[in-house]
Amino acid sequence: MDPRQADLETKLDALEKALATSKSAQALFDAAEATSLALEFRETDAMIGLGALSPELIERAHALVEQARARAVEAGVPEACLQAAEAIWLARDAKRAKRAVELTGRAGAEPRAQHLLGLFAFHGFGRKKDLVESLARHRQAAEGGHADAMFEVYAMMSQGLGCSADPLGAVPWCARAANAGNVRAMANLGGFYATGGSGLAHDETKSRFWYDAAARGGHGRAAATLGVMYALGTGAPRSVADATRYFALADEMGFDWRSFAESAGVDLGDLLRVTLAPPPRASGAGKLPPIPKLPGAPRVPNLGNATAMPALAPAKKQAPAKKKAPAKKQAPAKKKAPAKKQAPAKKQAPVKKKAPAKKQAPAKKKAPAKKKAPAKKQAPAKKQAPVKKQAPAKKKAPVKKKAPAKKKAPAKKKAPVKKKAPAKKQAPAKKQAPAKKQAPAKKRRS
Repeated sequence: MDPRQADLETKLDALEKALATSKSAQALFDAAEATSLALEFRETDAMIGLGALSPELIERAHALVEQARARAVEAGVPEACLQAAEAIWLARDAKRAKRAVELTGRAGAEPRAQHLLGLFAFHGFGRKKDLVESLARHRQAAEGGHADAMFEVYAMMSQGLGCSADPLGAVPWCARAANAGNVRAMANLGGFYATGGSGLAHDETKSRFWYDAAARGGHGRAAATLGVMYALGTGAPRSVADATRYFALADEMGFDWRSFAESAGVDLGDLLRVTLAPPPRASGAGKLPPIPKLPGAPRVPNLGNATAMPALAPAKKQAPAKKKAPAKKQAPAKKKAPAKKQAPAKKQAPVKKKAPAKKQAPAKKKAPAKKKAPAKKQAPAKKQAPVKKQAPAKKKAPVKKKAPAKKKAPAKKKAPVKKKAPAKKQAPAKKQAPAKKQAPAKKRRS
C-alpha cells in the first residue's frame, strides 16, 4: 500500500474514533487538525510528481475534518472558534459577520483574538465602528507579541486614528513589528532608512536589508523597489543582474514592476538589452527570461537558491558573440592578397561573402578551398595560352557587381580617338607626312 495512503487512513481512523467516543472536544479538534495537515501535504503531491490518492478517500477526509471542527466550535474550543471567525472575516461574509464577532469573543484575551476584534471594530464588521476601541484592542494584542497588531498600532498612531497623530512615536512600533516578522513593517522600515525620514538616520545598508527581508517575505513592492535601486544605482551599487533578479521576484508575486520601474525612471529597454539573450525569444515579448530566484524565502513560492545566479553569465557572454563579427572583416584582407596576384582570386572573394550569409564563420577557417588556392597559382602555365585566359574573361563579364571588366576595358581604350579630339587637330599634320607622325602617336597610346 502507498505509504501516503496508509498515513491518511490511519489519521482518518483516529478521527472517526474520536468523533464516536471522545468526550474531550480539544482531543477531537486535535485529531481534526492532524488529518487536515495530512490533506495539505497531499495537495502538493502533484507539484513533486507524485500520483493523486483516491478522490473518494480525500473527500471522506475533508468531510470528517469539517464535522469534527464544527463540534469543537460548539464545545467552545478557543482555537476552533478563532479559525471559524477568521474564515468568515477573510471571506468578508457580511451575513455572518456578527457570528464572527461572537466566535472571536469566546477566545478571551488571546492576542490573536484581540487583533481580530480590533479589525472588526476598525471596519465596523458585525458591529459598530469604533477607532478608539480598535486601537486599544490592537495595542493589547501587540503587547502580547502579535506582529500584525504591532503594525496596526504604528499605522493608527502615525495617522492619528483613534488617538492624536504621533508619527515619530509610532516608528518604534513599526520597528517592533518588522523584527517580529510583519513584511509591511519591514518594507516601511526600509523606506525610512532609504530616505532618512521619521527620525531615523539615512542608512543604505539597513535600507537594503529591510527591503530584502520584505521581498523574501512576499512583499512585491519591496522587491520592485530594490530592483529600481540596483537598476539606477541609487541607494545600492548599480547591478543589472541584481535589478533583474528582484524584478523577476516582484513579477512572480504578481506586482506590476514594469510600470513601477518606468515611473521611477528606469530604462527597461536598456535593461532588457543587457540581460536578455539575442532574439527571437520563445518566452514572448515583454517578459523576462528565466532568472535565478532568491534563496528560500518564506511565504514566497518557487524561490530557488541565490547560488544559481551564475546562470545569468551566459547572457553576458552572448553579447561578445557580436564582437566576433570582426572576424568577417579579416576576410577582405584575404581578398586584397589575391587581387595583387590574379584577378581570378576576386572570384573566390564572392564565395567568402556567401559564407557569412550562412553565419558559419568557422567554415571559413577550415575551408580547404583556400589552401588549394595555390593550385590555381599554377595556372601561370596557362598564361602561355592567352586564348584560354580570355575564356575566363567571359565568365568574369557576368560579375556586374565588380567592375573588373573596366580594368580590361583598356582594349577598348583604343577608341579614345573619339575622346581625344586632338586627333582632329592633327589633321593639319596630314600635309606633313602624316603617316610618319601618326606612328609616334601610337607610342603615346602605349
